[in-house]
Amino acid sequence: RTCGASMQWNTTQLLKTNTTEHIIMYNKIYESIMMLLFLQKEMREKMNRIEQKMKHLQESGEKAVITYLPVVLQDPDRTAEIIRALDRGGCDAVELGIPFSDPVADGPVIADAFCRASGNGITFDKVSALTRGLRKEGVEIPVLFVLYYNTVLNCGIKAFVEECAAAGADGVMIQDLPFEEQGEIRQYLDETENIILIQYISPLSGERIPMIASGARGFLSCMSFQQDGGETGEVSDRRRDFLTDAKSVSGLPVLINAGAGTLDSIKQMRYPADGVITGAHLVRIMEESGYAPDAAEAYCRAAKNALNGRAG
Repeated sequence: RTCGASMQWNTTQLLKTNTTEHIIMYNKIYESIMMLLFLQKEMREKMNRIEQKMKHLQESGEKAVITYLPVVLQDPDRTAEIIRALDRGGCDAVELGIPFSDPVADGPVIADAFCRASGNGITFDKVSALTRGLRKEGVEIPVLFVLYYNTVLNCGIKAFVEECAAAGADGVMIQDLPFEEQGEIRQYLDETENIILIQYISPLSGERIPMIASGARGFLSCMSFQQDGGETGEVSDRRRDFLTDAKSVSGLPVLINAGAGTLDSIKQMRYPADGVITGAHLVRIMEESGYAPDAAEAYCRAAKNALNGRAG
């Protein structure tokens, strides 16, 4: 009996001990889960509109269509309506081109648009004010400013970044600023947390791609797939391999600058890339339609369907 009583007591104590240990273990698991959920929420809050959009597209298996729109018109309300139309058409982000007198990285269609924009008095301040107005209206489409570094220097780097933040811009793309010279502006952009510097790559980037991709956010913009004067959008096997390698190195979506931007050329890019950036063809459509918002919406919807293999 003594032995039996002792065994019964030990079993009871063991059960109590295990129960206590289980409670402690479950509490630790619960705390870990709650911490993970908190970190995920914090990460989502730190992701800006571009990153949120790219994440959503990847999760839904959609490819991105981003439009490059040089700001040409004197009437900011008309330009704002075009941006809203692009949003309605399914555009995933809009790049607003800020005019510059010597656009060496752009083809003739965009260069001609910049010439008209300069004649109409379009400046960075006016594009910033346009974006600020859209944000006040509740327009949430991701907006990137595309420009040359001289514009940044003319503003002052810190003042430029502060103005981008005040306007509600989500990213900047500086076409003539190589990675090795980005240190100062990246420092100011990092302080904002919500404005990212989009990095450019090309088939000529080669061994520099891991360096360029280090710390990159949002997406990588791939250049040199027929600039805007080109009418063919075919992507060679060599460039398909390049895109595959770039995605594996960076872990980010890689978007092709779509050259002519016709629907046929966009279809050719359906498989190698995560999306396209189209500008010159949209500019032509805008000019031919008298900058009609409906034309912008229809083009963007058609481009989105073509890239994702849908009819219509």
